[in-house]
Amino acid sequence: MARRIWQFAPWLPYEIELKRLVRHCSFLNSAEVFEACLPTLTGRDEPYPVPQLRLTLKQFEVDCFTWESLILVSSRMREVMALPPAAVRFFKVDCSHSTPLIQDKDFQVMGIAARESAVDPGHSEFMLAKITPDSPPMPVGETRIAIKQDFTPQHDLFYDEFFRGHAFCTDAFALRLLRAGCSGVRFMDPDHPVGNRMQFRTLRGVERNDWDEDGKTMTATVVEEIHG
Repeated sequence: MARRIWQFAPWLPYEIELKRLVRHCSFLNSAEVFEACLPTLTGRDEPYPVPQLRLTLKQFEVDCFTWESLILVSSRMREVMALPPAAVRFFKVDCSHSTPLIQDKDFQVMGIAARESAVDPGHSEFMLAKITPDSPPMPVGETRIAIKQDFTPQHDLFYDEFFRGHAFCTDAFALRLLRAGCSGVRFMDPDHPVGNRMQFRTLRGVERNDWDEDGKTMTATVVEEIHG
């Protein structure tokens, strides 16, 4: 199990509806942030300008979420992750326009610096498409991401060299965050990343969410127990 790899995916809790978050969240300097190409965080010691976060939800017990392609992480989650600067960089966010709760969480932008060759494209299921007419084909619409059988990660959290838009993590890293109760992130099973087949790591093992149409509720089913 030490080498089991999960896809690291910011995941808004079901009780916080996205449309409600959109009404209460924004970057006051959104145009500047976009023009600075902050989503890549490539070759920057410090991104500029500093994103000015306005988040006014009174209840927001989330440690990780994405906004305008940036991953924002609370101080609590940063402490639990305990990652070295060579693996991840954090960049300042101005939270002074947000509620005291958000200011206390001290969100920062997370830039994942580590890159590894974890994925086996030949055994994965995806399509190739061009994002722009002049760009090289990129893997999209993946329904299965196969991890190389002999892959040994050098980092707890990293981007893959082939599926460049996807972050992956070790089982030990996922357990650190799960045991600490960090919210706002899901550790997806790369073999079942989408739709009704979606599976993810929890403290109980690997689970799948099932929608109960009659009761209009989401139930969690353990599909694989993992002990230890």
